[in-house]
Amino acid sequence: MTALGSWCVGDSWIMGLPVDEAVPMLFQMGQQGKALARRLQRGADWVVPMARHSYGVATDEPIPALRRGRRIYVFHSGTWMPEDWARISAALP
Repeated sequence: MTALGSWCVGDSWIMGLPVDEAVPMLFQMGQQGKALARRLQRGADWVVPMARHSYGVATDEPIPALRRGRRIYVFHSGTWMPEDWARISAALP
């Protein structure tokens, strides 16, 4: 399932859900976005274990520091063009 980044650091309610993976969405994070980006920059991981396998990022927002070796789901609000993929793939770990 997709999950707000804030759910993965402080809202432990998602730990009881019957899902295999929670994908932290690292875009459109509102006021908490800067704090979550700083947390990732420091190397901190998600509190919720099922969120430690992947990230969700968007092509139209800056990508925070990401750990290598995790799946990355890329969301794009428009029609994909080769230059969109080139730009986002260059920014991924």
